[in-house]
Amino acid sequence: MRELVSYTCSTCAGALIVDRKQKVFECPFCGNAFDVVSLHRKELLADAAVNMQQMEFNAAKEKF
Repeated sequence: MRELVSYTCSTCAGALIVDRKQKVFECPFCGNAFDVVSLHRKELLADAAVNMQQMEFNAAKEKF
């Protein structure tokens, strides 16, 4: 089960509302644009590392 993660804008520190269905979204406070992949980079790499440990190489490759 995934935990709830909060994100803040790197420009204004405002709280971000993330819709994973959107590829690009903006900070509602300053308008700074973010893309989902760069925002979730650490999570994706951690998931890929778990896949590697479990020898799920195709799943890891997709995440890398």
